Amino acid sequence: MNRNPRTGYILTIVAAIVWASTSPGIKYLLETHHVPALAIAFWRDAIIAVFCFAAIALVRPALLRVGRRELRGLAAVGAISIGVYHALWVLSILLNGASVAVVMIYTFPTFVTLGAWLFFGERIRWPLVLA
Repeated sequence: MNRNPRTGYILTIVAAIVWASTSPGIKYLLETHHVPALAIAFWRDAIIAVFCFAAIALVRPALLRVGRRELRGLAAVGAISIGVYHALWVLSILLNGASVAVVMIYTFPTFVTLGAWLFFGERIRWPLVLA
């Protein structure tokens, strides 16, 4: 893998652009083509899962080896942390608009940090605040 810092910066910028443009794209599908919100969330997750699976299979197939006992937990975590999250996010775009949804997405790490402090007693240190 290329360890050039420039590659990391470029990938970060591209990821931010894609992440920010997803919300207006979803709003367009919701309003113009009247695609159901949960259908958008499902197909978005399904397509990304297929691409990620294919990429990992090509680059590092050993990472796809999971024990039978772990599959149920992995599926549950994926369904909750990815599926429910995206379903709620698409519904938020529908109800709040694309701009509010983008702001909510970009403030998500702050809410996670505060939740970890409130519910799990994790200490918030300066590196976490700066991040």
